[in-house]
Amino acid sequence: LAGEPAVSFTVFAEHGTTTDPMPCHADTSYSSVMIFGQVSPVSDLTESAEALQGLVSKLLPGFYRSRITDRLVDNYRSGMDDNPVAVYRLTPDRLTAKQNLADPGELFTTEKKGSTP
Repeated sequence: LAGEPAVSFTVFAEHGTTTDPMPCHADTSYSSVMIFGQVSPVSDLTESAEALQGLVSKLLPGFYRSRITDRLVDNYRSGMDDNPVAVYRLTPDRLTAKQNLADPGELFTTEKKGSTP
C-alpha cells in the first residue's frame, strides 16, 4: 500500500434474484457503493485501536469482554507471519453508487406461494 496508495473499496448488498415470465430472463436485485481514493497508514495507536474496536463491535457484537487498547495494537503480532497490526485510512476521491431494486414479490423463492415455511 505504501507504493500504490490508490485503492478502491466496494460495499454491496444482494437482495435476491428476480423472476420474469420469460424463460431465462433473470436478474439480480442489489445495492452497491464504490469508493475510489488514497490510503495512508494510521500511526496514532489510540486512533488505530478505536478503528479496530469499531470493526469488532460491528462484526462480533458482545463477543469480547474487553476493548481493544493502544497497547494491544502496539504489541500484537500475527501468528502467521509475525507482522504487526496495520490500520489504514481511506480518503475518498470519488464515490459511485448503483442499485437494481425489485419488489419483494418479484424475488425468486423456493417456497410455494401460500405455504408456511
